[in-house]
Amino acid sequence: MVVELSYEHARKVYSHESVECTTTAELTPLNEIIGQDRAIRALKFGLKIKDKGFNIYVSGIPGTGRRTAIVNFLEEIAKDRPVPSDWCYVNNFKDPDRPHAVELPPGKGREFKQDMERFVSEMRGALSVAFESEEYSRRRNDTLKAIEAERNEVTNQINSLAANAGFLLQRSPIGLVLIPIVNGRPINEQEFAQLRPNLQQQIQERREALQEQLRGSLRQFRDIEGKTREVIRELNRTVASFALEPMLAVLKEKFSECEDVINFLGDVEDDVLDNLSSILQEQSEEAPQLPFPMPGMKSDPTGMYKVNLIVDNSELKGAPVVMEENPSYIRLFGATEKEARFGALVTDFTMIRAGSAHRANGGFIVLPVEGLFANPLVYESLKRTIANAKLEIEEPAERLGMIMTKSISPEPIAFDCKVILVGDPQVYQILYTRDREF
Repeated sequence: MVVELSYEHARKVYSHESVECTTTAELTPLNEIIGQDRAIRALKFGLKIKDKGFNIYVSGIPGTGRRTAIVNFLEEIAKDRPVPSDWCYVNNFKDPDRPHAVELPPGKGREFKQDMERFVSEMRGALSVAFESEEYSRRRNDTLKAIEAERNEVTNQINSLAANAGFLLQRSPIGLVLIPIVNGRPINEQEFAQLRPNLQQQIQERREALQEQLRGSLRQFRDIEGKTREVIRELNRTVASFALEPMLAVLKEKFSECEDVINFLGDVEDDVLDNLSSILQEQSEEAPQLPFPMPGMKSDPTGMYKVNLIVDNSELKGAPVVMEENPSYIRLFGATEKEARFGALVTDFTMIRAGSAHRANGGFIVLPVEGLFANPLVYESLKRTIANAKLEIEEPAERLGMIMTKSISPEPIAFDCKVILVGDPQVYQILYTRDREF
């Protein structure tokens, strides 16, 4: 039955006495979604599921504050969740094009980065002190003296054979040179060319015979030179290792629970010992300087010991909640930046940049579904990331099969994040019916 209502019946009247404030500024804002009890129950249920592949689609009419309400709701839940790990990238000394990903407890990533910067600074000072010390000079001289007698014996033997054959043995930048002696004095090439042909032939025959005689002695001499370099090299490694050991021991103890850091520190030590000459030359005041600046030129050999901290969760009080308004490929998945060096675009592990998916890892990320389809490759890459539970930094051009400059392939990191898509009901129906992986 249809009943006509009067104005008084159709109007709801509230008593001002029920309002316990003068202005709304006195009220505490609500942190919950009003009038959506069923949606809240579904949201809580979805967030409790820890198994792989269970994510959430929030459907509603645009302009109703869906995203803001969801973010506020997630932030309340995230307060009680654990803070996720920090993530760093470090140099891979065996394969520089494949930087290592290092996972650390929250806050330890920043400490690791700062500790390595301090290590490089202290290492330079420690090496300078070690190699400028009187103890090093004494050990080096004692080492060289032990080989000097053997070298002198072989040198005297070579000089004697050369003198008996009428030649003077001289050292040159290209090796040992036999200079003929005529009338009691050595002659140069111009003077040799002015000699009679038969005398030139005699000298040449004597030289060839002498070279055959000296073959064994010269080989022995080169072996001694090589032995000298090897002995000095081992001495330098021993001295440097002794200087580095206290600093590395502190770092290894501090990060003893992280195997990746321990392995990296071992690689750093090996690299320092293998490149002592370039490190010492770089820090020397006598190192030659270019007369003009070269933009983009990197000459510091210790740059490979840096730590690229891409995710720093030291300030978080719970799990991260990230709302990405513009989910382009680079903003979502990160990128490797490039810089120009000598006309070419190059990159390395220090230029790896994180995306919002990295920052949301271990927590929640809210994405507008329309934005996923507005940016090429993003939707398919997001599905692959969720399915593989791995977050990779790739070049978009590479996935499209386009020609690209030389890049790097950083190790993927473990991905554990609840993805919340926000969109229209129509988009949900299309994905539900057309995408088997949705």
